[in-house]
Amino acid sequence: MHPRAGASLSRRRFLALSAAGAATGAASLSGCAMQVSSGVSGGGETVTLMVKPDDISPELVRQAQKDIGVKITTVRYDITKLIGMMTNGAPPDLVRGVGATDAPYFAARDVMEDLDPYFARSTVLKVDDLDPVNDLWRYDGRTQGKGPRYGMAKDFSQDSMYWYNTALFDGAGVDHPSETEPVTYEEWLENAKRLTRRKSGQTTVFGGSYNGVSTPNLLASLTAAAGGSLFNDDFSRIDFTTPEARKALAWYIEYGRSRVGPSIVQPDPNTWDGPTFQANRMAMSNSGYWLGGLINADKKLAPHARLAPAPVFEGGRRVSPCQAGTGLWMPKKARNKDAAWRVFEWFFGEAGTVFATLMR
Repeated sequence: MHPRAGASLSRRRFLALSAAGAATGAASLSGCAMQVSSGVSGGGETVTLMVKPDDISPELVRQAQKDIGVKITTVRYDITKLIGMMTNGAPPDLVRGVGATDAPYFAARDVMEDLDPYFARSTVLKVDDLDPVNDLWRYDGRTQGKGPRYGMAKDFSQDSMYWYNTALFDGAGVDHPSETEPVTYEEWLENAKRLTRRKSGQTTVFGGSYNGVSTPNLLASLTAAAGGSLFNDDFSRIDFTTPEARKALAWYIEYGRSRVGPSIVQPDPNTWDGPTFQANRMAMSNSGYWLGGLINADKKLAPHARLAPAPVFEGGRRVSPCQAGTGLWMPKKARNKDAAWRVFEWFFGEAGTVFATLMR
């Protein structure tokens, strides 16, 4: 079950290998022995999960069914299919989602189940034990991070932090960034330009990738780092007219224009940073701490990889956000809510130990 050291992992496979451990990290449970739920189990219930391939591995599904007596079926995640199923009144029982963006969107449309009552009676998942990043899954109708809790993160990272390859820095004669003090975004881009290598019109080494989880999330984070907000006061529209938003957008346009890293004008055929960084063809990647799961498993890459703080704008403050917080949520019209909660509870609270055993 272990990937071969140095082998290229797909993003989906990497997520599969890290899912249970990351779930436990998001739970940030205390050092006490893990309790087992006294809630619903058995009875022949069926729970349908809409997830991406390997979000929850077949091994975990089989083990969950054995442990809690609930039949689990999986449906490939597809937003169009999800909307259709919800419109028809027959949604999945649990759905994967990105807390940073999906939670307020679906909660505002009143299609998510409030999970506060379930957390309140759970003997496995206690709100006081959750890492604060899980507040991405809360929304009170206006402000994210407040109000009812609609889901929980299975993995997260401070996504504006970046990894760098010391061997590529040394080869280009560029000083290593500090592992404790942030560089400015301006310095980061200048370093990326010096680190980029091209041959016969083709980029052989990207100096740095700074795309974030998605471009809108990234631009919101950059604007916050510049001291502003990408949204107007009532969050009804995006506003690029403010000086802070224009500063963030100008930096990202220069990043794309300079062609130092993957962007819409120079796509990476791998579609994400992992394989390119692993192949020593990318000097910096802002994939956050999350990418360490791939890096630390590669005996050739790990000695040369270092993690640096999120950059700051000249004269600005450091913002180191989580841009995703991917996890699971329960549709309000789910048909098997108690059984779905038992699966939710098992996956987030009990699967970590099982996963470690399966991966030996």
